[in-house]
Amino acid sequence: MKRFIARTICLVNILLMLCPSDSIAQPENFIGKKHEVGIDVTNTLSFLKKNYQSYLLNYRYYFKNQQFALRAGLNLDISDGISDGKYPSGKLGIQRNHFDKNWNTYYGLDLSYYYYKSNATPISTTRYGITPLVGVQFFTKNRLSISTEAGLNFHHFVVRSKNSFDPLDNTSYTQVNIGYVGMFLVSYHF
Repeated sequence: MKRFIARTICLVNILLMLCPSDSIAQPENFIGKKHEVGIDVTNTLSFLKKNYQSYLLNYRYYFKNQQFALRAGLNLDISDGISDGKYPSGKLGIQRNHFDKNWNTYYGLDLSYYYYKSNATPISTTRYGITPLVGVQFFTKNRLSISTEAGLNFHHFVVRSKNSFDPLDNTSYTQVNIGYVGMFLVSYHF
């Protein structure tokens, strides 16, 4: 699994470096704004099912030429049910931007971490992930933008049960699925 992740990161980095460097046509009121803070409003707007891959707080730092941005996301899910636990997750990544008037299309790569430990059971789950992604962002006339993206998740899970000698209680597995679908991010730029 480590070799697979290393090769994937290397391949994505090579692809990002080989992309042509074209001029940026970002809206004038966003030129020079290096910071973007956003929240994913999908879970707030949806009354159906919560998207557990949705990061509540998102941050992007645009480098000097704004062709690349560093991405970060944080989510802290606090259970109010029987399990009574805390489930932190985070992501860190990079994206390549292509601005055209009020639009930004981008692609990139996120590395993610998730930990789940319920107070009701002795089992804990740790997840490590890598997600290549594509997205689109629309800039409004003020400092706000809205964006959505989709990605392909490669997750490695490690399941541990405290004080258990059963091999099934201490195991790991890998899962591949489509992620971030349905994410709707509202951001402020400064």
